[in-house]
Amino acid sequence: MGERPVVYLKPDNTLNLKRLPFFLPDFSDSIVARLRLAVRVDRIGKCVERRFADRYYSQMGVAIEFVAADLLQSAQHEGLPWTFATSFDESLTISDTVDKSRLLGQLPELRVNGQPLSGSAVSADLVDEALSYISQTIKLKTGDWLMLSCGVQTPPITIGDTLHARIGSDVELSLKVK
Repeated sequence: MGERPVVYLKPDNTLNLKRLPFFLPDFSDSIVARLRLAVRVDRIGKCVERRFADRYYSQMGVAIEFVAADLLQSAQHEGLPWTFATSFDESLTISDTVDKSRLLGQLPELRVNGQPLSGSAVSADLVDEALSYISQTIKLKTGDWLMLSCGVQTPPITIGDTLHARIGSDVELSLKVK
């Protein structure tokens, strides 16, 4: 993996489990959406060796993560935690999942009002390396989610925008911004 991945934890209040529309919060002037590969952890793991990492997940999907870009930039500049910028209420929506074999090698895409933004292909090596890395300091539990960057971020979103994420023909997620 070369460089260490950026890792941060999200409390359960961030999950938009019902996939309701995303309501723009008042505390930020610049909310962006990021496309994520969502990997569901199947079993407890601590210090997982990379060569065994693929045994710890079988289901994947896509996710849309909302980030307060202005708050994030300020926190990074001041050396402060990113929590308020990345972990606010219902800022993460996850699609249904499918067997990982159906998504490997596929190219994820995020459309904003019909305009496509493509990400990098889904790689088992990337997932395995990230899972192994995280498990060195954080115990993985059944039902945990790993969100991996797909290299796609939108410009600031506005009320009325529609976001549509997909990988292949099996995994889709649509959200309206209100």
